[in-house]
Amino acid sequence: MTIRHLPTARTLASATVAFTLASSGLTTAAAEELPNTLDGTLYEVGFNSFDEREHAHVIVSDDGAITEVEGAVLVDVEPGATVEATLEGTEVVSVTVTDEPAATAVVTSHQAYVVTVDDATVETDVPLERATTDVETATGYWMREARGAISTFDIAGTATLALDRSCSASYTTLWSAASELFPGVAFGEGGNHLVVYTPTECTWGYAGVATVGSRMGNGYIHMPRPLSSATVHEFGHNLGLGHANLMWGDPYGDSGYAEYYAAYGPMAASVGAYAAGGLSAAHRLYLDLPGWDEQTQTLTIDPVESQTHLLTLDDTTANAGTTAITFIDPSDGFRYLLELRSGQGVDAASYYARSGGGTLAPQGYTAHYEPGVVVEWIPGGNNLQVFAQENETDHGLDTSFGAGETFTAPSDLFDLTVLSTSATTATIQLVTHPVSSTLELDAPDTYQGSGAAVTATVTSDRAPSGTISLYLDDEPFATETVADGAAVFELPSFPFIGGHELRAVYSGGDGVRASEAEARLDVLQRSWTTTTAAATTTKYGAAGRLTVTVANTSYTDRPVPTGTVTVTTGSTTWTGALVDGKATFALPKTWKPGTRTLKAVYSGSSSADPSATSATATVTKLTPKVTATAKSTIRKGSKATVVATVANAVAPESGYVQLFVGAKAVSGKVKLVTSGSVHKAKVTSTALPKGRISVKYYGNAYLVARKVATTYYAK
Repeated sequence: MTIRHLPTARTLASATVAFTLASSGLTTAAAEELPNTLDGTLYEVGFNSFDEREHAHVIVSDDGAITEVEGAVLVDVEPGATVEATLEGTEVVSVTVTDEPAATAVVTSHQAYVVTVDDATVETDVPLERATTDVETATGYWMREARGAISTFDIAGTATLALDRSCSASYTTLWSAASELFPGVAFGEGGNHLVVYTPTECTWGYAGVATVGSRMGNGYIHMPRPLSSATVHEFGHNLGLGHANLMWGDPYGDSGYAEYYAAYGPMAASVGAYAAGGLSAAHRLYLDLPGWDEQTQTLTIDPVESQTHLLTLDDTTANAGTTAITFIDPSDGFRYLLELRSGQGVDAASYYARSGGGTLAPQGYTAHYEPGVVVEWIPGGNNLQVFAQENETDHGLDTSFGAGETFTAPSDLFDLTVLSTSATTATIQLVTHPVSSTLELDAPDTYQGSGAAVTATVTSDRAPSGTISLYLDDEPFATETVADGAAVFELPSFPFIGGHELRAVYSGGDGVRASEAEARLDVLQRSWTTTTAAATTTKYGAAGRLTVTVANTSYTDRPVPTGTVTVTTGSTTWTGALVDGKATFALPKTWKPGTRTLKAVYSGSSSADPSATSATATVTKLTPKVTATAKSTIRKGSKATVVATVANAVAPESGYVQLFVGAKAVSGKVKLVTSGSVHKAKVTSTALPKGRISVKYYGNAYLVARKVATTYYAK
């Protein structure tokens, strides 16, 4: 596994919001020929241009001589170490560390020595009083932020250095000349700090330059002009700190990096006249400041299993409570720290805490700075990396995370979600080794006047738990618990046609990452319908049939209507469901002959308007079987007796019969009486005229009347 090179400690390189830099030429520390070997304390010195980084080192000998050196072998030597170096010219070809810098900070007193340059060739010398005030502000900052590790930080001496043409001097020349103003003071030891101010009209290409000492160490500072945040920054280098830098993306792969741009604590670049923020949790750890252990919660990360931690952070500048959370990445051994920058108290005057937050422009991005939880990473050394994350709003970089926001570690080691914040606290959820999830939102079209059932489904390599929240047109609608990987939301009826935007947010849970989905819900106009009905004509005793058909008369490309049809006649009602747009009803076989009006009403559906129609159902009478049996001799001029029988298997045969010869009635009407399964009547005629005898049945409500000729003939 390889990680991209991250520079070790550098100094502040700008004092403007735009962070504009220009490299300045530096002269060699000593004009005379350098010795072949050199003993002393090695310090790193730096100044920066975003187009080209430059590195420098100096060795401070026991006699106070400052020698600028270079060489690749110096990169891995910790600043503040005592070394024996072999040189070829200014290049160190080999180096031996004879004394490592202290691994932990020691409570000690510090002293600052302030020098201003009196240059007769310019008119912008910095007044000693102003320089002293600037240093006092910086030393006061470090007394506070050291939390007891610095017992005192006094200004032990001030002086003016007469040096014409100082604008062309190197920083090593300035430090060497200024140190001679304080005989017997060793600026390579004992917590001594030398701060030199040059005339403000000189162009240096940096806002300050300093040596990087051992933890809580000492060193040299050059300030081109008084600027309290820059002076605080340079003292931070003397005390052993590197820069606070911004990183986004995968540090083992495709990533972005911007030195100085973690604009929260003192080791970022200065932004205008804004004050330096409180010391970061990572740098408090590096300096091993008092209270670190008591105010830091340490987590142990399982190398494989997912873990969920609910945690509370107090403001990082507080003197009580949990001001940092830390854990080690088991895959590479590097440390993460989480801290809350609330913008309160010590940080109230810093850049990120201003109203509306701040923005800077690293590497062409827009980086946003505002109160929130900050993710710090220490891949070794004294530099601090703050992770940023590209957002979807303006594709800028979020450098802190507020309530409802999630940071995903590029290595997939963890997800950090800020659940809530108060003025000085944050509640966060840390999920390690999370797996991704996919959220799908099923929102079928609905129709005016109807609601909708929206289903949100979560899929993942692990069984998802947690909740899904639905937003309707950016307004919270409801939150449901995930069950069997899904949640169903019942939306109320929509009175108007149109479109609505839906957004579902899965909270994540049990090692499953949060996810979101969006969909559009269209509310359509319901189609107009036409209902038609047709009824059969049937004989009494047989069931009739009514067929009702419902069709779209608008939006004919839509599916055929569904729903129910209600048929009413008198006090009788039937209801049936449409199948393929039709509903069929069986009419009672007990209906008497005649006609009935049937009203058919389609109730409508979510997609179709109601409609109605009517139809006429007809029931006809049956034809009975009429027969006759003579009970006497049939003879012209004589009376005759005949038994008339009317039979029908369905309808009752009540009614009357009468005898005819031709068109002449030869008997009165006789009422039929029941005889077994038929109806009969015994009919006696008058004297019969010549002709065939017929029997006429007069019918009833169910049977038609008919006249039937018999086989009997009077002659």
